[in-house]
Amino acid sequence: MADGPRFELPPHRRDFAERRLAKPPRAFASFIEVVRRTNDTVHGATEPATSSRMRSTRAPRASTRCSSTAET
Repeated sequence: MADGPRFELPPHRRDFAERRLAKPPRAFASFIEVVRRTNDTVHGATEPATSSRMRSTRAPRASTRCSSTAET
């Protein structure tokens, strides 16, 4: 009795348990892949906006609008 009692499981129960143990790592790997692709997409989408914003940081142009003066 040093090893303790041994429990025998039917083969279909053992297969079920093994499949259940294999699912979480695959699900986590899929989740991480989706997060990485989303991050790449968001990063890629914001990069052009960031670079164009950096180019347009020059001083605003003076208004060229003429003030109308009433001539009578």
